Amino acid sequence: AASTGLHNLKIDYAISREMTNTIDGGKLYVQHVLQQQSQELWDRLFNNNAQIYFCGLKGMMPGIIEALEQVAISKGENWSDK
Repeated sequence: AASTGLHNLKIDYAISREMTNTIDGGKLYVQHVLQQQSQELWDRLFNNNAQIYFCGLKGMMPGIIEALEQVAISKGENWSDK
């Protein structure tokens, strides 16, 4: 049985003006967080039917969608089917 409640809530954030990524030391964006946590993201979203919410400017969505697509591809899934 799946667990319920706030203990399943996970909040991650990326503040590009204040944080750096571990890939190249540049600014940290949401897509970096998605890539760094791709296994957990995959398990939660595609194996456990979790939901994900993004807060911020509309202009950041193309990079986020691309990162999600790369996670799906790395797991052998066709992103266009999702």
